[in-house]
Formats: sequence, structure tokens, C-alpha cells
Amino acid sequence: MPRGLRPERVGSCVSMLPLFESEVLEPEGEAAINASVFAAGIDFSPLRTEHWIAGIGAGAGALLLTLRGEASDPYVAHEDRLVSGIGYVEGSVARRIGSWARLKLGAMGAVCAPRPVLRFADRDVPFWGRWFGGLSLRAELGLSTSASEAK
Repeated sequence: MPRGLRPERVGSCVSMLPLFESEVLEPEGEAAINASVFAAGIDFSPLRTEHWIAGIGAGAGALLLTLRGEASDPYVAHEDRLVSGIGYVEGSVARRIGSWARLKLGAMGAVCAPRPVLRFADRDVPFWGRWFGGLSLRAELGLSTSASEAK
């Protein structure tokens, strides 16, 4: 197999921050929700050409939900943070744009435990399931770790 075209295994740290708030509206009030994911995993790229890389990955981490409520009378609103553990799998396709950079498109499916629960007036309001998914577009920059790779 030509050099540079063999399968690749890479460890990664992942952080997904929200672009938009989610909102929940109920008779008791409303809540604005920001979801962030912080995780670490391993990626395996069995299909590689000179410019394209297809891969799969798996990892674990934490889901952080920041909630900001506004209540209708006579209820009282508050802010809260919910944290759950997550496990995820991801499929991806990347395009090399240099010897040390690439653009990557990924699709992730994940499960969280315990399931985050939002409560309005002592009742659970469904807004986030145990299973969730996400799409990502990211730029990856590589650093050489040995003198032979730097050449």
C-alpha cells in the first residue's frame, strides 16, 4: 500500500457549542435552552485516498444544558444547568487541503444518561430525548509528533 494511504487511527477531543437557542413554551412560562457537548474519542479511517478520507469514530463525554426560564404569574422562574453523560458514534468524510489541514463533515448519533429533564410547575416537560444527533463541519489542523513526520 502506498505511503500515506494506509488506515489511520486518531484520538480526538470534541466540543460542540450551540449556534442557536432552543425554546420551550408552556402555559406556566417559557425556557431558553443552550446545549453543549464536551467529549473525547477515537477515530478510525479505513478508506483513504490522496485527497479524501472516510472514517468512523466513537467516544464518550458530557452534555451540558444551560436553561434560562421566564415564568407566567404566579410562577417563579430560575436558571439551571443540567449535566448528563453521553456516548456517541460518528461517520465522517474529510477532504485534505494541504499536508497539515483538512475539512471534515460528520454526522453523530448519541445517547445520554441520565436523560435531562426540564420541569415546569412540578411536572416534566419533554424537550430533550435520551437519543440525539448532530451534524458538524470542522477544520482540522495537524501537528507533527516526530522528526520523520515533519519531513
